[in-house]
Amino acid sequence: LLAGSIYLGHLFLLIRKYHELQFFPILSLKETWPELKGLWGRSFSWLLVFWVISFGSFAIFHYTAGWTWWSFLFDLIILLVFSIPYLFSGVACLFDQTNLKGTWKAYLQAFHTWGGTAAVTLVGGLVALIILFISWLPSCILLAAEVFSYQNMLAGDPIDLPSGFAILKFFVLFFTVVLSGIAMWALVFPLVFHYASVKFRTEEKENMIKENSLDDYTE
Repeated sequence: LLAGSIYLGHLFLLIRKYHELQFFPILSLKETWPELKGLWGRSFSWLLVFWVISFGSFAIFHYTAGWTWWSFLFDLIILLVFSIPYLFSGVACLFDQTNLKGTWKAYLQAFHTWGGTAAVTLVGGLVALIILFISWLPSCILLAAEVFSYQNMLAGDPIDLPSGFAILKFFVLFFTVVLSGIAMWALVFPLVFHYASVKFRTEEKENMIKENSLDDYTE
């Protein structure tokens, strides 16, 4: 939860600065610390609410309904229906830094654009999963080789790993974690662009309604 909050805070700080400057700047911690600290707090609160509601409702439902195949199907449907708008409201909370009322308004608005938000989430999540699978494959192979070598050592066979295996494993795991963080960009960036598009269309519609009502009033 804490690591996710720090990651989302840094990522949305970068996105907000790109939106303001139209390029990715080199940021210093001293200049961005107040904004970054606020984004960390917002990210932590948003993630905490999601996990508390998800696991709380999951535990209460299965405590009363039991553990059956239809209950897990019900879990999946409820998760898709309500979590996708919650992702949309998270973008509003972190990108626009809306207050609680504005975040709740974005959550309700997301139900009107549920299909588009779900499509963006599905495609972005699929791309992120592919990148995660590719990035974790070398690490899994190295970890499996280490486990097999340890089992052979317990059986009395000599260790067949090279002397620099530990260093190789460290660097491979390090780059795997870095690529895993980058993989989430495939989900977050399309959601931000989708949110901005919906917000722009909504503001245009509201302006048109105001102009039409003003014209009717003057007439």
